[in-house]
Amino acid sequence: MTTAAQTLSTMLEALPPKEQESVIDKVRPIIADAMDEMKWNSSYKKSEANLEAFAQQVRGFDKKPFDADKL
Repeated sequence: MTTAAQTLSTMLEALPPKEQESVIDKVRPIIADAMDEMKWNSSYKKSEANLEAFAQQVRGFDKKPFDADKL
């Protein structure tokens, strides 16, 4: 456990149980967002090379002006 986590744990333990629950209810979504962000970053890193290769392919396509009549 990191020093920050230990500090947070100590601070929570100093509160009455009802207040601990209240604080946890407020912190839980913040931690969940941080975990989601870490998951996204990990997923992006794993696919970054594939995304770059796809972007290179798209850049190489013959670009033509949009023609609504061809829809």
